[in-house]
Amino acid sequence: MTVADLIEELQKLPQHYSVLLVTPCANGEGLPNGEDYWVIDGVSKESGLGELGSVIRIDGGDL
Repeated sequence: MTVADLIEELQKLPQHYSVLLVTPCANGEGLPNGEDYWVIDGVSKESGLGELGSVIRIDGGDL
């Protein structure tokens, strides 16, 4: 997803909503076990990440 794609999707949503990052998680045996929820603490840009090159970095903390 590009920044333009993200902005386009966000513009479709109510402006007063909070942003939550959801990632899959695994149990102790490495099997899928639901989802982890992360609050967004900040957004920045970063470059030089191998094949990805320049990226937007989203920093967050455990909910």
